[in-house]
Amino acid sequence: MAIGVICIAVWVASIPKFSDPTFKTPVEGAVYYAKVAVALGVAAIPEGLPAVITLCLSLGTRRMAKRNVIVRNLQSVETLGCTSVICTDKTGTLTTNEMTAVSLVLLESVDGNIVVEEHPISGFSYSPEGTISGVQQSVEVQNNPKGAVADVAAVSALCNDANIVGNNSPEGSSKIYERIGEPTEAALCVLTEKLGGKSPAAEVDLTPKSRASANVSAWRADHPRQATLEFNRDRKSMSVLASKWSSTSPSGNRLLVKGAPNLLLERCTHAKLRDGRVVKLDGKLRREIEKQTTSLATRPLRCLALAVKETEQLEDSLKNYSPVVGGDTRHPLLSDPTNYRAIESGLTWVREIIYFHLRRMHKLSFDKMPFSHSRFVSFPLLPMAGGNGWHQRSSSTRGSGEHQ
Repeated sequence: MAIGVICIAVWVASIPKFSDPTFKTPVEGAVYYAKVAVALGVAAIPEGLPAVITLCLSLGTRRMAKRNVIVRNLQSVETLGCTSVICTDKTGTLTTNEMTAVSLVLLESVDGNIVVEEHPISGFSYSPEGTISGVQQSVEVQNNPKGAVADVAAVSALCNDANIVGNNSPEGSSKIYERIGEPTEAALCVLTEKLGGKSPAAEVDLTPKSRASANVSAWRADHPRQATLEFNRDRKSMSVLASKWSSTSPSGNRLLVKGAPNLLLERCTHAKLRDGRVVKLDGKLRREIEKQTTSLATRPLRCLALAVKETEQLEDSLKNYSPVVGGDTRHPLLSDPTNYRAIESGLTWVREIIYFHLRRMHKLSFDKMPFSHSRFVSFPLLPMAGGNGWHQRSSSTRGSGEHQ
């Protein structure tokens, strides 16, 4: 009798909640709270508690099964009910862990004004087949070797440890074009091939094996690497010293740098225009670059900046440095990583490359997954990503936007 009174009291106390927006009709709310009242009444009897818990979890499992969610452990239903935020890995889970450059941002002079222009890049995965809107393949690199586009190809090829391998007769699970190294650096290799202009063989021999890294190999053969300033999380950049840039000074080195746009921009004092002219990086131009970078990151896209330091701006001891000269295996400045930030200062901004992760096309898209917040729950679902702060914020605030 006492249990019945408790059940009725709980149900009556819940009457104001019958019209909660969660329920389609007040009747549905009344039935729901009747079940809750009965469950509380039954739970008052200790030996009935396990059965009640199993029943409630089973009902939750049944509701999830209708949404194509398979639950192996009943306890998982209780855990999900207590969840306020879901964080899921992105790379290799929602995506294939492949990167593709989709846009190239250059500084150009238009009617006497310097503007930030974005050039979309076509192509897919690690195939060198593709074009850059507004940039003639091979022509611009060959006709203007001092221009920003040529520097894009140089930094992409040389400040890089990855390679693209072509398979003329792929077998089994192998692909026509595969990477060796990090996905981001592999995407830079592909961009170098799309820019072209360094290896005539790439335009003659069209087999995958020959096309995969023809221009990258030519850049690396013509400009040997003399030193590497390894990446670290403090300065978020990596650079190399490469030689043989001038006929008058064949041993002269240039510093080629890639890194996070926000931190690399702070260390730049000049900017190179597409036609090769170098201008002072004043406050107005700096703000334009920051505005463009923020806009790209909020789409969201991963941004990578490239910069150079000419021979004349390098420290005297690094201008013609070579580890094989005089048996010197390590320069004093290069032996201490704390010096890297100072070496990577006074740079000339070249441009930005925009990447995106290739998603798993054969899987459910992000916004159609069973646990998607628009279809199942009312709490945020955050794909976790690396990259600079702009990219991290945009990935977490936009949720499924990257995969639409």
